[in-house]
Amino acid sequence: MASVPRVIVYDHAGEFVCDLLESEVISLTTVAELNGEHSLTLTATRQLSKGDRILFRDKADVWHEYVIESIESVHQTASVVLHTYWCPWSLMHDLSGTFVSSMPGTGGTPATATQALTAALAGTARWTVGTVDVSTTGSASFYRMSGWEALQELIKVWGGEVSVSLTVGSTGITARQVNLLQHVGSSTATRRFDYGYDVSGITRTVEDTLWTARVIPLGSAQQSDSGGYGRKIDISSVNSGSIYLTNSATANAIRVPDGNGGWEYPIQIVENQDMETPADLKAWALANLDSWTMPKVSYEVDVVALDRTGELLAIAEGDEVVVVDSAFVVDGEAIRLSARVVRIDEDVLVPSNSKVTISNLRPSLGDTLGDLSLATASNGSAITDLHANLGAITAANDTASVSSGANTELCSVTLEAGTWLIEGNVEFAANATGVRSANLHVTSGSTNNALTGHRVNAASIGTTDLPVHWMTKRTAQTTVYLNCYQDSGAVLSVTGYIRAMRIQ
Repeated sequence: MASVPRVIVYDHAGEFVCDLLESEVISLTTVAELNGEHSLTLTATRQLSKGDRILFRDKADVWHEYVIESIESVHQTASVVLHTYWCPWSLMHDLSGTFVSSMPGTGGTPATATQALTAALAGTARWTVGTVDVSTTGSASFYRMSGWEALQELIKVWGGEVSVSLTVGSTGITARQVNLLQHVGSSTATRRFDYGYDVSGITRTVEDTLWTARVIPLGSAQQSDSGGYGRKIDISSVNSGSIYLTNSATANAIRVPDGNGGWEYPIQIVENQDMETPADLKAWALANLDSWTMPKVSYEVDVVALDRTGELLAIAEGDEVVVVDSAFVVDGEAIRLSARVVRIDEDVLVPSNSKVTISNLRPSLGDTLGDLSLATASNGSAITDLHANLGAITAANDTASVSSGANTELCSVTLEAGTWLIEGNVEFAANATGVRSANLHVTSGSTNNALTGHRVNAASIGTTDLPVHWMTKRTAQTTVYLNCYQDSGAVLSVTGYIRAMRIQ
């Protein structure tokens, strides 16, 4: 059994509680997942409190902080009680309890990743922006989100991987920083795993995704003189007339006879709306070709090979590794997969119980919504949609004055054909009288509701916040307006926005 590291406990106010004695610690395990779960589970004989903070330093001298969220206590004997504490990452705990209402990049100029991270952390002074080496720009709505939700939305738009840096002094943690990096862990493969050789137990999972040998890259669509959009660009002009790229390392393993003495190769389409020239599109596709044309495999290693000291080999979350998998053979050679350490389940006291998950999938907090087209219109500004070819989306008069009996356009979005989820939100200035309403319409300033859904009406005293939601299928490009109305009372100031998410 390994020695117990120093485990320091602070209360919710940051006051020192205790150093856990080695005799008090029964078990200590951690989970570190790339852009995912980070947690600690501690079983101890000492009673601690919900909200206490656990601070300890790992073998690489990196400090980690967790917050006690759930407690289970079991009487072993009349005098001995074992307390098991589940503790999430302090970053997740702290940001989940903050509130932000920012919309970085929606004022007409796309925001940098640093600006977006600053906006996501606006609800707390405990966490500040650390190292950011992500160079993309973009636009997103963090309107009425927790900081943790905003961080997830940020990664969907700007990309990157999250880590934290803690500065620890004699009185505890003196600084907490959030880093947004292109690559967490070592970006150079320093470790090779041979499937079935390095480990005494392993679970191997081949993902149920189509394995293709070729890809057809498509980029942005070119705007025509009439204002519409033409076909998306391809790479044929810079690829000897061919629209596809082939991975020769795997093509022979998955090709099938075409019935005429030749071969057919499974193919898929990949798109990147940010690529505006064939040359840039081809360079992007070549850089990512392996990720589309190699089998998607995960390996959960039960026991990592031990070095002569009996400790786990030095390996960290996000590290690049090479996997030689003899189950995939091409032309008599085992396929070499470029993969990463995506999760470490570490038993700090019994290292041989630790598990490491290696995969050539690239996890992301944004994966679940990665295929949806999301457009946000607000603040009277035009933004460019990052996911679908919608052109300019405008929101005019995001602040308006509404007179008694008047129906006024607040803002609008122009949507291409497809099925959309549309959200409108209107907030009226305080007024003691009057019935107010908001509707989404295909006509500016109309008093009728032309879209399937519910018209919202509210008699109110004081400020009223009116949400409006629809799901609608448009057969042609359509401009949708957010209109607002009041039947009596003084002239009111109104603010609001429309968000539209394409789902088909």
